[in-house]
Amino acid sequence: MSARWRGTVVYIGSLVVIGAAAFAKYGGVLGQDTQGATTAFASASSSATASPEPSPDRSQRARPQATDKSGSTDETAAESADKATAEAEPPETEAPAPPPEEDPPAPEQVTITGAEASSIRGPVQVAVTFEGDRIVDVITIQAGTDARESIRINDEALPILRQEALAAQSAQIDTVSGATYTSDGYRTSLQSAIDQNG
Repeated sequence: MSARWRGTVVYIGSLVVIGAAAFAKYGGVLGQDTQGATTAFASASSSATASPEPSPDRSQRARPQATDKSGSTDETAAESADKATAEAEPPETEAPAPPPEEDPPAPEQVTITGAEASSIRGPVQVAVTFEGDRIVDVITIQAGTDARESIRINDEALPILRQEALAAQSAQIDTVSGATYTSDGYRTSLQSAIDQNG
């Protein structure tokens, strides 16, 4: 055998020896580890198959609780929405009080001139101011003549006749003593104005 082949045989023999030694040292350990791993895997598989975990309720799985930005649940979010709605609604206000009733306007004043009444001492005529049916003033337009006696009688009688007409609110007034003709003419003209006022 040549030296070349001899070296090759020695080299192969060395590899075989090294391989046998390695197998003797590590082969059993590797086999045990592999067997243990296989056994552990099989055990885990059987336990998983034998006792499966209960599945969650579909309603819980299909309807997760909604949360708002602050992390609160639906109930808290609903309360917040109700509160916001209540704050947005305007507060109830009392109905405004009706305006105070205004007094009806006063009737317009109307002045009516009565008919001229004749007398021995001259014509007598008055103008009557009415506010509705109420007599508010009586003005003498003419009474008697320019005679001194007639003027004296009228100065005394006419103010009294006017006051009685306002007090009586009619032509039913008394005759002033000493001025009978003037009183009669005054009543006649006053009744004429009342009749015109209706």
